[in-house]
Formats: sequence, C-alpha cells, structure tokens
Amino acid sequence: QAPSVATCGDASLFSPPAVHYFCSDQPNSCLTDCASCTGKVIESNDGECLAPSVATCGDASMFTPPVVHYFCSSQPTTCLTDCNSCSGKIIEGPNGECIGTATAAICQQIGGYYCTDDESDCFNDCDSCLGEPITDVSTSACAAPSLAICSNTANTGGVQKYFCAADTSDCFDNCDACNGATDIFEVSDGSCTATPSQTICTDPNQFGGTQKYWCAEDPSQCQDNCDTCATNTKIIEMADGTCAVPSKAVCGNTANFADGVARYYCASDESDCFANCDACNSNADIVELADFGCAAPSTTVCGNTANFADGVARYYCASDESDCFANCNACNSNTDIVELADFSCAAPTTAVCGQTSNFPDGIARYYCAEDTPDCFADCNSCGTNFVIEMPDNSCAAPSTDV
Repeated sequence: QAPSVATCGDASLFSPPAVHYFCSDQPNSCLTDCASCTGKVIESNDGECLAPSVATCGDASMFTPPVVHYFCSSQPTTCLTDCNSCSGKIIEGPNGECIGTATAAICQQIGGYYCTDDESDCFNDCDSCLGEPITDVSTSACAAPSLAICSNTANTGGVQKYFCAADTSDCFDNCDACNGATDIFEVSDGSCTATPSQTICTDPNQFGGTQKYWCAEDPSQCQDNCDTCATNTKIIEMADGTCAVPSKAVCGNTANFADGVARYYCASDESDCFANCDACNSNADIVELADFGCAAPSTTVCGNTANFADGVARYYCASDESDCFANCNACNSNTDIVELADFSCAAPTTAVCGQTSNFPDGIARYYCAEDTPDCFADCNSCGTNFVIEMPDNSCAAPSTDV
C-alpha cells in the first residue's frame, strides 16, 4: 500500500505492530517518528506529522504522557512544555499558546492572579504586587485593600481581617495600631473606628478578653466599670456589658449578673445592688423581700406571704426589729411570746388572751399569770389549782368569792 496518514497510522500493518507517521515531505515511506520531517515534528495519534501550532501544541492527546504543551511564535518548530524560554511571552495561555501580556481573564483561566503593576506574568499570590497585595478570589486579580476586600474572608484565607482607612497598605488582623492608635475599635463590618458603641464596648474580644462597659451617657470611651456613669447613677455593671440604675427589677434579675445570682435593692442606699439587706438604711430596712426589695420589719411586711420566697408569713416583734421571725418565742426576752393574728407578737394579758380577733381561729384564750406566761385554751393546767376560767379570760383558784 502507498504510504498515507491512514496506512502509516495503522499499527497492524507493521511488524512488530506500532503506529508510524506520514510526512508530506517524505511521501514514499512511513516514519517511526517525525523528528526528520521538516517543519512537522508533532506526531499525531492518527499517524500524521504535523507542524507545531496553538492547536497541535494545546492538544494534550498529541503527547505521551498526555500533557498540554505550548506554541511559541519565536520558536515555531517545536511545542514547549512551558513558556519560560519564549522571549517576551512567558505566560502559558489556557489554549496552548505563549502569551506576552497578562490579563485578569487569562490569569483567572489558568488559576493565577493578575497584578496591574506587573503584567509580565500571572502570579501564585499577590504578596509582591505593588499597592495590590490582597488576592481578590472573585476576579483572580490582585487588589488594593478596601473594606469590601478586607472584610471578605475568602480573600484572607478564612481569617477575619480589618480595613484601616488611614493605612491602606494591607488588611490587618486588628485595629490596634490604626491611625496612630486612634481608630482602634474593630467593627463587625470589618472596618476600624475611633467611636465606641454598645456593641463594641460589650465585646470582650475588643480588649483581649477584658470586660468593658458601655455608658450611654458617656459614649466617648468604653468604661472599665460603671462607677461614674451618668454622674454616679447608672452604677450597676450588667452581665451584658451595659450600665444600669439600681432597682428591684435590675437587682433581682439573675440574668443581669455574671455569676447568675440576684441581688437586693435598698431604696435608701442606691449605691449598689446588695447580697442581702443587712446594712440597708443603717440596719433599718433589713428584711429581704421576695421581690428583691429591702423593707423595715412591721406587721404588714412580716405578715404578708407574698413578701417571702417560700410563701410563709413571719411575725413582727416590736421590741426586736432585727428581722421578721418564724415565731415569737424569743421576742423581747421571752416576754412578747403570743403570736397574734395580725402577725405581731404580744405579752400575755387577759386583754390579749381574751380578744377573739387576736387569733386566726377566732377563739379566745385564757391568761394564766401563775404559770409560764402564755394564752391557754383552758385553765386546767394553770398553776397548782388555778383551774377556774373566769369571764374576763383569766384563770383563778376556787374560793368563796370565785
């Protein structure tokens, strides 16, 4: 058969079977390779010697192993493995051509980055790109720092960076040195600012983990504490980093305190929220109420079940106003021991014991002066023989007069 692309490319026609190549300059034989075929040194898979071109060099299937090669117009007789030796055209284009000038589109196609300051190549990163050190992944170009560029974590390896308008040389890890250490606060949008806000002041990450506080009445800075906020009015440091005026609602809310423990509000001493009411109003408002207020003991205060967390009323001892008591046993050195219906304590007398309204069950008692003073249901055990219940609710011994 006459040599042709078809016959030379048919491995079965040769022994041993192997693809041969047809060279148009040497039409009388099939070549084992195209090295001697003038101007056509590329061996195609179908058995033809082809001249190097963008199409042939860029076709990976032409080569073993199958790898894209590149056509350099200044070296037209071969296909290059890269464009480094192609004078003035060292950029490997996406289609197998050596290109002289980079563009953002070309660099994006080949997975490199375009630097407007140096269009001689596409770069692996933008570190050396003058004025544009940040890689903009959306365009595969090198970009100058800006709020949009710096705040996009895709551009910064997934790390939050910040833009300092006073220093556009880079995107920064934080704002500590921005604008001569003025714009030192990191804003959530990725910018730096000199103006505090509630969000900024209440974020411990702004201050190396140190808790600061936001005083709306003095927005010029984040406060170490609330001691001077609103002229010593908003002095309570809340768990959320704000300052508040003491009140029952503020002091009694566990969520307002970092330790989760509620405090008490002393209306006569608004210098703080207190762990208890012991020192409130010079030891006067000492009863700790269920609503986290402090109150002075009284029959009204002690006898109101709503005032106590356990829902149990207490008794008021007028001769010992140190607290509200579970009972009157120790009131006034064991003198005012009778627990009255109005939750006060009284000393036993015929008037006290005989008054039905003094007892929750509405039943009068008897006064036994000869026994341990108290009010009794009857006089059976009063003294040695003071067993007679008198109309005035006293106990008496039998006698002709009685």
